[in-house]
Formats: sequence, C-alpha cells, structure tokens
Amino acid sequence: MSLRGSRSVALVASVSALMTALGGALAGPASGSPAIFSFGYTGGMQTWVVPAGVTAVRVNLYGAGGGEPHSDGFHPGLGGRAETDHYAVTPGSTLHVVVGGKGARPDNNSTGAGYNGGGAGRQFGGGGATDIRIGGTALVNRVLVAGGAGGTGSFGGQNGGDGGGLTGGGAGGGTQTAGGVGTYPSWSGSFGQGGPGPNSGPNVVGGGGGGWYGGAGGPGGGGGGSGHGTDRTNFWPGVERGNGHATIAIGPPTGTYSGRTEHTTAISFHLSYDYSTVTNFRWADRVRFESATFSQAATRGSFSHWGASDMHFWGAWEGSAVTGGISYLNRGVRHVVRWTANRY
Repeated sequence: MSLRGSRSVALVASVSALMTALGGALAGPASGSPAIFSFGYTGGMQTWVVPAGVTAVRVNLYGAGGGEPHSDGFHPGLGGRAETDHYAVTPGSTLHVVVGGKGARPDNNSTGAGYNGGGAGRQFGGGGATDIRIGGTALVNRVLVAGGAGGTGSFGGQNGGDGGGLTGGGAGGGTQTAGGVGTYPSWSGSFGQGGPGPNSGPNVVGGGGGGWYGGAGGPGGGGGGSGHGTDRTNFWPGVERGNGHATIAIGPPTGTYSGRTEHTTAISFHLSYDYSTVTNFRWADRVRFESATFSQAATRGSFSHWGASDMHFWGAWEGSAVTGGISYLNRGVRHVVRWTANRY
C-alpha cells in the first residue's frame, strides 16, 4: 500500500512525533496573506508601531510627482521609488511615515508646493518626498527617502526633473550631500527641501522636488530631489506621477537562500518577490521540487511540500534565517535531516 497515497495512520503518527521532537517545525504553513501595511497621502505624519517579534521589515516608498498643467506638451518630473527588502527594526518602536504630496499650480491660498519638501513655483510646484523616520520626527531622523519630482516650466517642452535615485534628475537635482544649485542662491534646494524654500516666495517657474536633499527651482522646470537609504536599498528614478505612497511589509528578505543540512549537504531555494512561493528547492544538487506555497502570517512564514516517494520538505522563517527539514522513508523507517539557510 502506498504510504503517500493513503497518508496512513502510522505515517500521521510518525509525523506528529517528529513535530513534537522538533518543537513544531513540521507545522503546516502559517495562515493568512503577507502582512502589508499601506500608507497614502494625508498631508500629515503617520505612524506604525513594530509588532512584537518583528525584527526586520520590507519598505517600499514612492515620492510625489511635480506640478503640471492640464494640457499637452508639459512634462513634470515623476517621483522616485526607494525599496529595501530587509530593514532592521526593534519590536515596539515607532516608525514615522511621511508621504509626499504632488506639486500643484499656485493659487491665492497656496504656493503649489507639494507636502514634505516640494519647492514653491510661480507656475508649478515641486512634488514632496516620501520618507520613513525612526527615533524622532525631524528631517535628521529620516532613514529611507524616495525623492519628489520637480514641477514643469510654463511653456511646452520644459520638463521638471525626476525624483531620485541617489541623485535627482533634471537641471539642479539634489545629491547625497547637497541641494540642487539654482540660478540664484534662493532657488537652490537644501536638506529635505526643494527650492525655493517656503520663505523665499514663488519666484521661479518650476519648484524643485523634495528629497534627502531637494532639487533647485528653475525657469525651465525644477530639479528632482534625491533619495536615500541603506546599502540594501534599491532606487528607481521617475516612476510616480501623482501623490506619493508607501508600504511596510512584514516578511523575510526575498530572493535566493542557501545553506547546509546538519550533515553538511548543500541546500538552496528561492523565495518569490510577493512571498507567495518557494521555488527550485535543491538538496544534494538535485531539484526536489519546482514550487511550493509560502504562507505569511504576522511574524513568521512557512512552507510544506510532499514530493515523490513520500519525501517531505518544510521550512519556517524567523528573523533573517529559514530553518526546516527533509524527511524520507528508507526501508520503512522515516528519517529526518534538518537544515538552516540564509539569503545571499
């Protein structure tokens, strides 16, 4: 009788015993979908408290686009994106999330500057940056930043610079060490602020974008603000036209993991970008399965897969490592091999 086909009582009992011996390592996939928290534009600071047991998060930020008219031929900059798949955090600490607002056309009550550092413009304001602040609410407490974009000029073909990236786009984009340089000093960007600043007046055509350092305002369109982050942060300049937005996800780093079993045999597998699947699990240089469902709960995730000949593969993520095991039948006896893997 096929043990796999019948899932006999004896096999269930042996698996239950293994679960007890391994402290529940053979438990089935955690229920629920990836724990993703979204933040839209509100014009104010938002907060998120790190749940108990969570030591790392995945953050995705989008800066806001620059101001523009409602006609063809005008090209404001697009806000930048900053994403890190593993940012270390402390359980119980507070993350302050500031989502940038899109630049606008000034009116009697507004300079058109986008919220969170967008520069004022006589025609179109710069977009605000989107950032995460830890340990306080000031600009110096920013740890991750997606740059806002510069507002467009007043004539067709005059473009605002895209938000960064490590450097903002367009003429007068912000950098990692200084604001974008304007034609006049008062047009230049500064730390966290696109030019011209809120006290300079809307004396340029296009305002600079907010960012780690803001872009300069300019007569032909403002420069984009720069992004900022850790060495594990990826940047994409020029991706967002509207208001900024942000997500914080609880989950392990995605990508390729490798490690060894307790008997030093190599194992490897890949965790998908959306946390949904584990693919290409290899043990002893052989592909043992192509795909298994990865389930994400609040503070952990896991997968479980039954392969040919009643071979069982499983893994559970906690912190930055995945631990699991392989069990298989040999002459009627079920053997267990444990393993640990880390992302590389």
